[in-house]
Amino acid sequence: MPDVSIPSGTSLNLELSFPNSDYQLVQQLLQPLATDSQNGTEFFTLFPGQSGDPPGPGMSAGSDNSPLSFSPFGFPFPFGGNGGDYGNHHPGSTVPPGDIGVFAIVETGQAVTSPVDVPRGYTYTIIDTTHHIDVTGNGGNGDVTLITSTVGVDFNTGGGSGTVVAGYGNNEISTSLFGSGDYLIVTGPGNDTINAFSGNDTISP
Repeated sequence: MPDVSIPSGTSLNLELSFPNSDYQLVQQLLQPLATDSQNGTEFFTLFPGQSGDPPGPGMSAGSDNSPLSFSPFGFPFPFGGNGGDYGNHHPGSTVPPGDIGVFAIVETGQAVTSPVDVPRGYTYTIIDTTHHIDVTGNGGNGDVTLITSTVGVDFNTGGGSGTVVAGYGNNEISTSLFGSGDYLIVTGPGNDTINAFSGNDTISP
């Protein structure tokens, strides 16, 4: 069960666990994010929580035999974000032009209530909660969604195209009824249900 650390530009250290079978794929999917974190062009939103640009460069990665560590700072760095709208189920933090957006739905002392709509402009969606929730993606092209909740998630892509990786839990993953592009949907060890309603989708066990 390797862990993956997500660069956030905050004092929060997101450690996500994935099955061994998904580890290399997750490494590949997160590599562009690590590069943007190095360049200072990552925009991170924690829902419910905080948002902003990471305040500095730097990245380190572990070997194949150790947990991957995308850690932009070698010490806890104070959050220096630009605020955001976190008081409702339709968060409104806007990703600045040229930045890569990470929308992390994580319970860090404050419960997440369903449903949650991922705002437009975010490329990465991270879902790690302690109870079952419903999430709708923003329908972007080339989006990456990583689900590590052990209790399961109902996730609808909202259209668009990209990759969905379900780490653990009994998840239900659906594409939109009409007009969706092509998705790679990677299931985990749980009892996942896949509803490929539209697009030329690939489902990988």
